[in-house]
Amino acid sequence: MRWSLLLAPVGLAAAIAGFALWAADDEPLLAPPPLDAAPRDASAEPPVAVDAPTVARTAGEPGPETTDEPEPDAASGLRDAAGPTGPLGPLVVVVRGPAATPVPDAVVFAIAEPRGAEAQQQSGLRLPPCEWPERFGQRFTTDARGQTRLPPLRENWLLAAQSGPEFAFTQVPPGRGDRTLTLALQADETVAIRVVDPDGGPGAALPVAVLWHRAGDDASREIWQGRTDRDGRAECRHFQVHRPPSGEGRAEAAAVMLALPLPSPVLQSFAPRPAPKAPITLQAPRRTAVEVQLTDHRGAPLLSPASVALWFDRPKELLQSLPIPPPAHLERSRVEKPPGEAPVRFELVGADSTCRIAARFPNERRGVASPPVGTYPDGDGPVPVQLPLGMDLALLAGRVTLDGQPFGPQQIPAVLWRADGPVAQLAVHTLADGRFDLVLAPPPGSPEFWLELRAEVPPPDTEPGAPLPAPTGARVWFRALANGERRELGTIHLGPLPPLCSGVVVDDLGTPVADAPVQLQKKNPEPAGAAALQRNQSEPPPDPWRPLPLLETRTDAEGRFALFGELPRGELRVRADTDQHFADSAPLRAIGQQLRIVLQRNGILRGRVLLPEWLSDGTASLQLRPVDAALRARETRTVPLGRRGGGRFQVEPLRPGSYDALVTVRNLAAPLCTVENLFVPPGLVRDARFQPLDLRQSLFRYRLRAVDFGGNPLPLDGPIVARLRQLDGSVTDAGFRWQKGRAEIIAASAMAEIVAFGKGCAPATVTLLPGDHDVFLKSVTPALVTLPGARLLAGPTRRVRVSVILTEETGLPQWLQGQDQRTGESFSFPRWELGRSNGAWLGPSDTVEVPVVQSGKYEVVLRLHATDSENSPQASVALGVHELRVDAGYTAATRVPVDEAKVRQALAQLDGQLRAQQQGQRGNRRRD
Repeated sequence: MRWSLLLAPVGLAAAIAGFALWAADDEPLLAPPPLDAAPRDASAEPPVAVDAPTVARTAGEPGPETTDEPEPDAASGLRDAAGPTGPLGPLVVVVRGPAATPVPDAVVFAIAEPRGAEAQQQSGLRLPPCEWPERFGQRFTTDARGQTRLPPLRENWLLAAQSGPEFAFTQVPPGRGDRTLTLALQADETVAIRVVDPDGGPGAALPVAVLWHRAGDDASREIWQGRTDRDGRAECRHFQVHRPPSGEGRAEAAAVMLALPLPSPVLQSFAPRPAPKAPITLQAPRRTAVEVQLTDHRGAPLLSPASVALWFDRPKELLQSLPIPPPAHLERSRVEKPPGEAPVRFELVGADSTCRIAARFPNERRGVASPPVGTYPDGDGPVPVQLPLGMDLALLAGRVTLDGQPFGPQQIPAVLWRADGPVAQLAVHTLADGRFDLVLAPPPGSPEFWLELRAEVPPPDTEPGAPLPAPTGARVWFRALANGERRELGTIHLGPLPPLCSGVVVDDLGTPVADAPVQLQKKNPEPAGAAALQRNQSEPPPDPWRPLPLLETRTDAEGRFALFGELPRGELRVRADTDQHFADSAPLRAIGQQLRIVLQRNGILRGRVLLPEWLSDGTASLQLRPVDAALRARETRTVPLGRRGGGRFQVEPLRPGSYDALVTVRNLAAPLCTVENLFVPPGLVRDARFQPLDLRQSLFRYRLRAVDFGGNPLPLDGPIVARLRQLDGSVTDAGFRWQKGRAEIIAASAMAEIVAFGKGCAPATVTLLPGDHDVFLKSVTPALVTLPGARLLAGPTRRVRVSVILTEETGLPQWLQGQDQRTGESFSFPRWELGRSNGAWLGPSDTVEVPVVQSGKYEVVLRLHATDSENSPQASVALGVHELRVDAGYTAATRVPVDEAKVRQALAQLDGQLRAQQQGQRGNRRRD
């Protein structure tokens, strides 16, 4: 057996290439289950028990108290079948064809998504989610109307339907009440794959993938992956589900590929609509195994865990010759090396070529990469490769014991300290004999360091009121490391850590707070110039307090806590926090200090806001704003409102105190409703003013359609200024927009005056009542402007823009911005969209047509470019204020005198700028 010895240090180019191609998190592929496995029938078996996961509630999501429906059985994940007054699950209708014909006797499979993932993990299979319902789920059958009723859903569910050669699949979010779900059957398609070895035999247990590519994309994407069986065959079932919808006129292609690190990708493209009926054959190349031994700088086997990747370098010409560009993660392999001396083995690597290998370590971003390695097998054994650490890395080695015995195999949390604070949080992986190697780059900034270990040793049982037991750990001093150095730390004996501080955490009533996280924090010094920089910003300053690693714990049932370890330098505090309380802290000034931390309980506001049924969820919001203006920046809370849950909302956490509750609507300046002086105590509060707050008659909807005077739709995309009267009688302007000639305005006013703009149309001012309206827009003739001698002065090819800016007041804004009331998307319109300015390019003659939308006095500006490109430097020459007319039937041009001296001066300036720019470009090319 021969070794390909990789000498350190490894070249920088190899390292860069290695980490640029670092492997993704590839899971091991397993053979699919037999296809004749029959799914279970819900009519013959009771529902499968499901352990429902705990779901964290977010602000605004109703809790259990906000619904009148009974909660589902937590063990099964399903509610009982609906009785006369019980909750109903969704009604599933299975249809086929363009006419949506109901399909009787179709089989419907259903499973909760978390249950499907759990079942797949337990079975050891790797199946796509579209196969989970039929493989692991419950089975229902449609009646003569093509319908079947499911139990009420409390989680995300996966549904599939099958009838003969047709199949359908969908994902269903949880929901309450009677819902109808339609599953439209399609022809079920399968992509059959066959892999042949170089000797003609079946390519068994090889990973294969199906790729998808659209013309214009740089790379394809994987839509399915599996592994061949003993006969070298695999099937991508339900291909029509995996296949993306039709592209926007772009050519589409699919391919089957061997998902292996090979010298040249092995893939076969096929037309994806419909899937081919004949199997697609791949010819596998000769393969071998590669065994990589990681070593330290002296050649001794490395004990540290590592993530090791292997791939092949390929010329661009090879990849460009492929019918589909393959995704990079399918062409490389990664193996996780556990702690220990054993080498890493890569199976199924392309033989008779050269590959690259790289390794990365858990505590260090840097790694090591190899030069080219030959995959030329010597006999039947694997290709051996030795990969040493690079000289930019160092190694700490030692042995850990507890009570005189080796402590391992363990992963021990660790921290690297220097005198002024922590450097990095690490993990030390020990073997059964307690030995470890810790790979890291030599830390700078200090002549000495400390490695602190905290072992996970189960604490002994303690009686109530007894002192809290000290955790187990150790602290080891060492001098600064050098590049390429191996430092022996000797034997590290774990023992009880010294006490640092202790105390109790209680709430504002004095009740002990159990299981509260407690951590020691250090205040970082403020960077130089940070205060001056912060004064120029609207954002609050960043929190200077940072938690110190490993110096944390949780309170016991009596609210007590204790921290152990060395006292760090600097300004310190002990902070406690929970989800039901506001965080607080106490300063730590000395070892052994006794602390009492009082946490104020959160306030929680629950209620209902009833909104019009046509209002989109999220268009309206509830904002809780502290009455004290000094607290508003950090204590204001906002939740979206909607119809879900009957308009119920929940706002938390709220610091106890007085608030003003404002119901706001997107794009409206004034709140729709204000509830003043709402007092929120600690705990839950239900204010009578929100039980419920009915705003269904407080909003009005205006739906507009842009048409010409012949009643023909105008597909406009432009601004609308709405003048809305507020509750106090004042009038405010709000910006809205046309979208393909249609617009919707939601306002709190029962009458609105709008000014509608459209390209090439005069502004239209109309007063409207709520409802649907056609807005008539009149097209206008552009104004004619003549600039005598302008083209002759500028030359025949130079780009020249004639700009006009309205100087008269119109009572309309200079520019407009707004927010889409349905989606929340922000938009803005410049002044030329509002008829305040416009322009036109000067042609061969001195006369241009400027599309202004109203008559008036305009400032005319000649904008001269250096060349015939719009992106070239430009200079402006003001030509004074002139009256432009767009009256019907008016065809005379407005004559604008051109100041020849100013134009020549601007042209000379542009020519100088252009020469300087060209000389600079020539100088850059010479330096290159």
